[in-house]
Amino acid sequence: MRSIIVLLFLPIIFVRSMTQPMLEKKMQQDQSVPVVVLKDSPVAASGGTAQGVTFKVNVYDADGKVPIELARIVLTRNGKFISEEVTAPTGQARFRDIAPGNYIVQAWFVGYRTFSDSTRIDQDHGSLEILLQDLGTAEKDVDVVGQRELAVTSINLNTGNQVFESETFHSAPTSQMTNLLQENILGAARAPTGEVHIRGQHGEFTYYVDGLPVPLGVFGGLNDVVDQKVIDHATFITGGFSAEYGGQNAAIIDLKNRVPTGAFHLNASTYIGSYLTSDPSEESDRVGPFRALNSNGQDLSMSDHVGNIGFFISGSRQETDRRIDQPVENLFHDHGQDYFLYGKADYLLSDVDYLTANFNFGRTTTQIPFDSVEQIANDMQVTTNSFQTLSYFRTLCTEADHESNFFAGVYVREGGLTYSPGNNDPALSQFVGDTNNYLIAEDRSFTTVGIRSTYDKRASHEFMYKAGFNFSATNGVENFTSHDSAGNTGPSLVTDFSGSDFGIFLQAEWHPMEWTSFEFGA
Repeated sequence: MRSIIVLLFLPIIFVRSMTQPMLEKKMQQDQSVPVVVLKDSPVAASGGTAQGVTFKVNVYDADGKVPIELARIVLTRNGKFISEEVTAPTGQARFRDIAPGNYIVQAWFVGYRTFSDSTRIDQDHGSLEILLQDLGTAEKDVDVVGQRELAVTSINLNTGNQVFESETFHSAPTSQMTNLLQENILGAARAPTGEVHIRGQHGEFTYYVDGLPVPLGVFGGLNDVVDQKVIDHATFITGGFSAEYGGQNAAIIDLKNRVPTGAFHLNASTYIGSYLTSDPSEESDRVGPFRALNSNGQDLSMSDHVGNIGFFISGSRQETDRRIDQPVENLFHDHGQDYFLYGKADYLLSDVDYLTANFNFGRTTTQIPFDSVEQIANDMQVTTNSFQTLSYFRTLCTEADHESNFFAGVYVREGGLTYSPGNNDPALSQFVGDTNNYLIAEDRSFTTVGIRSTYDKRASHEFMYKAGFNFSATNGVENFTSHDSAGNTGPSLVTDFSGSDFGIFLQAEWHPMEWTSFEFGA
């Protein structure tokens, strides 16, 4: 038993020491004096039990009093970090089990002045309203210092999960989502083709976007399901999975994508680069012959609010050389292009319920490298991925320690891969009983439609439960065709496939003391 306690608490002590410099940096930033309204409506008596007080913070844009989603809220006391939360689309963050006393509350969001002030938290002071001021447009000198840090995530002290925040990380423009997974998930390895293996399992992870699963697509493609440029907040869950996730998983990546805040925003960027793979005056056994690798790309995004509706749209493209790690010295035909389109819309129905929708499309065209010693080829591969989600969230009860919530959503997932040999490729494939040589082409695609719903209820300060279901159906086709060097059609094979998944779950959390909790589920 002693060894188990040591394993549980050593990471917490370590994370506190790593988190403190970040908090001190935030406290040293230029602070503003936004309007703060301290509400005196008392929290329910159950919120003031020995375990602590339930404290709610609402964050709004000061100009139009629009709720700000994914604003970071940090509580500190006597210079020590206590807890951190992010706001929901309604602009609210909720802290549980906070001991009564005086605290420093910090709130920040990119593009707004950081807020910091002291406040009293107890049964009579259970909520706080913060109005963040837009930074506006300003010109000033900026000193840029570059460094490489692989550990770009922090640890949530309550759950032990790794948390990625885009505001603390600026990747290379050619970086992909799979790079982020490799660098932040323990036991993850990225294959030369770009696929991620986690603790020896191939592709056994699932993205969740606004509470809905986004299954992985056709394996073998080089197109990421999600463009990391639109991610604001990601939680990596790699162990101790709750019953609601079910299935065979090595990791869950819970994504919170960028959301519209404040007035109209327009961002545009571009890059171009080239680097040499070796010194032309020296022979290099590792890299190969002297050559330049080129890349360029563009990004465009915009967001705005119209009444209770907010939207965010982002588009990007890039093209680079060396799409696949070269297995031999002399490698040719390794250019590729990526295109991403993403959009999100939030609609606040009331102060207790809202709708959120996502759509995403990605397309990657890749030249398949070849070794000129073996043969000259002009094979091309095109991979597409897209998904659409519609989520509904409703808070059924807001009474402290008796909260209940309902969620329902539908999702659609599409993907495809085509492999086309070049017209001048040598025909090398044969079929049983046929002496002719053929070139093989492939075209496969699928569509998944699903629905997911959950309900959670807190029966008391110490106990809550959650139940729900998930249903999805998949249909697709895989088509192999062939032709000879003269263009004559050869044998073909068309395979249709379909299937469905249905699961229900029930889980509970028992929180007998402030420092421990137990989860049960099936």
